[in-house]
Amino acid sequence: MLKKLSIVLLLLTTSFFSNSALSAPPEVAAVHIMTDALLALKESKAQGKSSIEDVENLIVEQLLPNLDITESTRQALKNTLG
Repeated sequence: MLKKLSIVLLLLTTSFFSNSALSAPPEVAAVHIMTDALLALKESKAQGKSSIEDVENLIVEQLLPNLDITESTRQALKNTLG
């Protein structure tokens, strides 16, 4: 559960954000998105929603809309693929 969230947060910090590119620099957007996601995780845990399914739903709802999956994949595999 925490491992999946950590992986997604790592991808989040290395990707470009298509939703916030015009409104804020990527560094600022990353901090806001990660803060919002961690607060949502904390709130769901306080409500007793800390199962794996709940965390996966949180990732889908809070983090994935802010990821540029193509760029994240390219950066993650650039050393492997050349």
